[in-house]
Amino acid sequence: MATKQHLVLIFLVLMFSIPSTRGKSIRKFFNNSEVGLGDVADGLRVVCGLLNLFGSPCYPGSYVDTLRPVAGSKVSAPEDLSSGAFLLNFSVGDTRQNVALIPDTTLDMTFMFCQPCLDCSLETNIPVYNSTHSDTFERYKCEGPTDCLTSRYTSCSSKSCTYSYDDIPAFTSRGFLAKDTFFLTNEPPVSVIFGCGTTNTGFFGNAVGYLGLGRGNLSFPAQLNVSVFSYCLSFDPSRTTFFFGSDAQMRTGSGFSTTLIPNRLDPTLYYVNMTGITVGGKRINIPSTSFLPQTDGTGGLIVDSSSRITLLEESVYLAFKTEIIKQLQLPEANASVHNLDLCFHISPEDNDVKIPSLTIHFDGSEMTTTNYFTEDTDGKIICLMVLPSKKISILGGQMQTDIHMIFDIGNSLLRFEYLNCDNL
Repeated sequence: MATKQHLVLIFLVLMFSIPSTRGKSIRKFFNNSEVGLGDVADGLRVVCGLLNLFGSPCYPGSYVDTLRPVAGSKVSAPEDLSSGAFLLNFSVGDTRQNVALIPDTTLDMTFMFCQPCLDCSLETNIPVYNSTHSDTFERYKCEGPTDCLTSRYTSCSSKSCTYSYDDIPAFTSRGFLAKDTFFLTNEPPVSVIFGCGTTNTGFFGNAVGYLGLGRGNLSFPAQLNVSVFSYCLSFDPSRTTFFFGSDAQMRTGSGFSTTLIPNRLDPTLYYVNMTGITVGGKRINIPSTSFLPQTDGTGGLIVDSSSRITLLEESVYLAFKTEIIKQLQLPEANASVHNLDLCFHISPEDNDVKIPSLTIHFDGSEMTTTNYFTEDTDGKIICLMVLPSKKISILGGQMQTDIHMIFDIGNSLLRFEYLNCDNL
């Protein structure tokens, strides 16, 4: 494990050569072709994993790839804003093999494809870690289940720690725990325990695994020996930044915070107490009990970095949807064509239509955004990137754009501030 309280972590996606201008950060570079970005279906597949955990059906089922985000207060969007999942590249092993991972705040462990692979349904020409090519690779042994550290995915079998992940429909990863060296820019290499997946199906595009950022001793922050990390999601994909350690701190004097509360069903999740919603300056009239965390672990709001989709508990969503329709006053489009729930027709004359601000109220703070619509590629339809959920609410990545999200695990706080992430 790393012993420093800050780490200089800068990862460049293949084909890019960009000089470092500052340290202590992970900066990811990707474009829409690298992990199927632009295909919003990936976003729902990620969210489905959490819905399955809470015994909730995944609604409405899938998305199509003809949608792109609507940025800011007007109906317009940069072409390259991510829509599915984010991507970080690492060098692993003494031969420095390149692997691309999706950072995920809902997972408490890291896992990826490993060669030799029993079953790896993967696109060709995508780099996959080969354990036989690394002299620093070793399997993680065990005498009993407690030796495999704490994760709901791990177990001990034949004195080897194994794992099985199948939370997301049509996506599985199974294999064993291993340890190898992860190389970090301008810092000593770090030994990381991860899931070495020998049977895998359904990964996204060029991604060959997930970087677990959730709470737990197998998570990436825990193995770096840091108690705080942050990210700032930008409309320009090349400017999105991840920080770990001492550099994951407020950049302005106008930040906000709310308590990270325990989740009985899965303590690895970053779970906050939502208390209300305001749309376009109007507080939605919803009973406060609609937001209360329940004894079975449902309720509240989970913060998710791996998908741009946001979910709201069903009764909250219906009131929210009604207010959106009332305020936009646009003709509704057939949302089922996109397997979404609410879409509107727009015309060239509607280009200056304002998206109402959305404020999510927390205990002690609130978060305001206008980044919750998507526009189709021909600019004739906009769709709400918020969906109903039976049991839980999830704050997706699109709503977090241009907000510096700081996970202060040591103090059980979620801190955030409004920034132009391009300039962070």
